[in-house]
Amino acid sequence: MRPLATRCFTREVPMIDLTKERPLPLAAALPWIPPARGGEPTPFSTLLRWGLYGWATPDGRRVRLEAVRLGHRWMTSHDALQRLAQRLTPPLEAVAGPGKDGAA
Repeated sequence: MRPLATRCFTREVPMIDLTKERPLPLAAALPWIPPARGGEPTPFSTLLRWGLYGWATPDGRRVRLEAVRLGHRWMTSHDALQRLAQRLTPPLEAVAGPGKDGAA
């Protein structure tokens, strides 16, 4: 397996469509993300990692935050954050409820 830094730059980052979505700097997207453990603000590096590496889902897919680099800044969009949340949220029928029949 290649080192982590090499893998980061040898694959394609999913990109937002600048002709249809308003770019949002990653730093400006931070207030849209819930606080980390202990109530600490989510660090900028977390959003960058979501765009570069993403998550491995239970079914083996890799889900990344759509982003684009403009000059020295990484940009995303509100729509890209929404799509990321939709891809990471399991269907309700896949989430087991606390009771036998799934009722609360």
